[in-house]
Amino acid sequence: MATFPSKPVTPDTLFYTASTTKSFTAAAVSLLIDKAANSSLRDALSWGTPLAELIREDFVLPDEYTTLHATLEDALSHRTGMPRHDFTYGGPNVTVRDVVQNLRHLPMTAEIRTRWQYCNMMYITISHFIQTWTGIGLGDFLRTRIYEPLGMNRTFFSLAEAQAAASAGGPDLATPYYWKNYTQKYHSLPWLDSSQEYVPYVLSTIFCPMQTFDRLFYWLFLLLSQNASSHTNDFSSRTILIHRVCPDLVPEPQSPMSLTTPNGYVAT
Repeated sequence: MATFPSKPVTPDTLFYTASTTKSFTAAAVSLLIDKAANSSLRDALSWGTPLAELIREDFVLPDEYTTLHATLEDALSHRTGMPRHDFTYGGPNVTVRDVVQNLRHLPMTAEIRTRWQYCNMMYITISHFIQTWTGIGLGDFLRTRIYEPLGMNRTFFSLAEAQAAASAGGPDLATPYYWKNYTQKYHSLPWLDSSQEYVPYVLSTIFCPMQTFDRLFYWLFLLLSQNASSHTNDFSSRTILIHRVCPDLVPEPQSPMSLTTPNGYVAT
């Protein structure tokens, strides 16, 4: 159910995408790396580029060696040695840069590349890199370079956006629930909103966009495209391709299957 007692889930129902957004963040990095590889920036940006070379003033870890050697790939792969520390950031005025700058004050629990440790803050760090490198925030980058080219036009980055769309006849947002044993009932939870004190804006834009299930299929069809095997000579096997030359020229798909054309595919 999208909403109790009887509102069903439909292809138009909006859900928070939470950490599945990390796949889009990694794809955004791959687009930047691919662009750099075909320009004078080839030596300045790759999967092995240390974050300290990209956002030196802000990216400082307690360990100097890790600070200097943690790469984009390390951060995306959860292998920097930094644990979650999820309770160390919050508040409505916290920025992406604030979270990154606070890393220097947080203890590491492993040496770099010795242990897999899930760390949301490293994806916030990647978001800060993207904003520094491109001049636009991650949300706007994903919208213009991935969501819009793929026709994922039911993606919202704030509760207000989603509610305004619903009021105009667009998709409705599913209501979250939790189960209470002592009442033997489901109870609704408030929607995440960047205006709430415990949901900083940085998380709202990075981890909590809202999308409909049918539009997420466009992304899945891209990743599962059977055309991938014929395009492995020109690009890194870790580069997500929205378009061979210019993402802005990708026509809006009429159906998910249109993403199996050479205009939308993934090299795997």
